Amino acid sequence: MFYLKDILYGIRVRKKTSILILMQLTFTLFISYGILNIYLSGTVISSNNKWALQNIDNIYLINFEDPSLVRNSDLYTDSINKVKEKNLGTIASYNPLSLSINNIFNEDSYVIGLSIDKNYYDMLNDTLIVGEGFTKDDFNSTSLDYIPIILGSDYKNKCKINDIVKDSSNQKYIVRGFLKPNKYLTNSNYDLTTYIKSENSFLIPILDSSNIYGSLIKFYNNMNPPLTIDNLTFNNMKESIKSQVNDFLNFQNQWIPFLILSLIVAILGIIISTILSIFLRRKEFGIKIVLGESINSILLKTYIENLILSILAIIFNIAFTYIFNMDFINATNFATTESIIYVNFDLEFLIISFASIILLTLLTSMMVFKIIKKIQPKELIGGVY
Repeated sequence: MFYLKDILYGIRVRKKTSILILMQLTFTLFISYGILNIYLSGTVISSNNKWALQNIDNIYLINFEDPSLVRNSDLYTDSINKVKEKNLGTIASYNPLSLSINNIFNEDSYVIGLSIDKNYYDMLNDTLIVGEGFTKDDFNSTSLDYIPIILGSDYKNKCKINDIVKDSSNQKYIVRGFLKPNKYLTNSNYDLTTYIKSENSFLIPILDSSNIYGSLIKFYNNMNPPLTIDNLTFNNMKESIKSQVNDFLNFQNQWIPFLILSLIVAILGIIISTILSIFLRRKEFGIKIVLGESINSILLKTYIENLILSILAIIFNIAFTYIFNMDFINATNFATTESIIYVNFDLEFLIISFASIILLTLLTSMMVFKIIKKIQPKELIGGVY
């Protein structure tokens, strides 16, 4: 108890310098936390095993050379049919759509999922779906009393396989299975930094093949794709993801010098304020040494003082991050789609922040006490014993 009181007394004695350190650490964490979030998210969505489609390094996105043309569904469908006629490989098509299913999704919220054709379904990872899944007949019928649906894993506690559910327009669906978590689905052929999460999305068969939004192709015999066919381009999915993520991260690189400068300022601030604290408390430390307290004990107490300030800085950083991004967080709280700029409060980010700040305070405290070890007690207390 006395040990803790002594530590709190040390923080109170250097109140002004403690506030300065706290502000420096919070500011540095706020900047670095946001940038770290983006870079780690970029690494995650660039990972092959995060995407639901198998072998994305062998899958190509079919895009218009002019992206604005994709809004013309008839033109897109005609172009895809021309590619099919050339028999270059297996073409899979999909449409993103939103549903509001009573008693399953959050009240008055629409969830984004995909309607997919049989080829797209076959390209999905075999381990992605729990349950029966779709049958071949599900993709051949144009009028179903119950549309088969595969729901995200988040809805397992709200329904079970073979349950009948209805959407806001009273269309009935039969649950055929659930998607395993931590997988991403393509939301658009043109923006691969935005994706659909498998946890709270859904899949249904394409019932209207005349209105295709996006298509993929897996070429036969690993042939090299032609550059263009009828104003279409073929872009490798893996390389496209990597390219778009890298473009976004390169934009963030402008903040790196600012982050490094902030870290330098924070480190210097801690060192200077700790030296100032020792100067202001030199008599206290000198007397403690004369009375038998070891340098290591004083070092430990000062380190714990800095550690308490660091923990407060982490708490303030989380609070400020939440406050500054509150609108964005609320908007995406129940959203199916996410992007690389998602504000992440996962444990991994907190651990990295916590570990970094502990290391920073440890190193600065040790640097300062290398100086104090060289000073005699009578010098610390001004020659008065």
